[in-house]
Amino acid sequence: MWVTAYMRHLFWVGMKTTQRSESIHSFFDNYVNKTTQRSICKLLEYTRTLLTAFPFEAQFRDVYTDPKFKEVQLQCSRVLYVTPLEKRVVCDNVVEHLLEDIRRTYCVWFDTVSHDSGCDFKHFECYGIMCHHLIKVYYMYKVEHVPSKFILQRWRKDIQRKHIVVKVAYHDLSKTARLSLNAFA
Repeated sequence: MWVTAYMRHLFWVGMKTTQRSESIHSFFDNYVNKTTQRSICKLLEYTRTLLTAFPFEAQFRDVYTDPKFKEVQLQCSRVLYVTPLEKRVVCDNVVEHLLEDIRRTYCVWFDTVSHDSGCDFKHFECYGIMCHHLIKVYYMYKVEHVPSKFILQRWRKDIQRKHIVVKVAYHDLSKTARLSLNAFA
């Protein structure tokens, strides 16, 4: 069933979808098993190229799922449109930067000791990934590693997801009732 997704761009001379998928499955059943499927997935997973030279982009590629990494790449490409305007020292370790974007000016604060930061854009708070303003400031201070607070567990590809191992009894109503009663106990 997964083969049709990779061969959608090919012309199949009027074959119906079911005929096409059955013939493809019978052909690939001789060559593909669970181990080769995993290796193909791993190969496809790590072939995404980097768009920029930011060290953060490579770290996010290794940690995040592919759809979320695409969003990070978009933010990395938008760094090119960010211009630093002003730098103010707020206290001993905290520095505030005014950064101009295409649309408006944003304020980013950065702690030079703990590498903690925040931005008026609030992209991390809304979408769970770093905004291009934060990436720009971290790049200006030559910070090589993403702070752990910016890598959310829900976007990681190496975590065990709980919803995958949930067992539900659909056919026997007595088991379903018992399961739901135990859930609330």
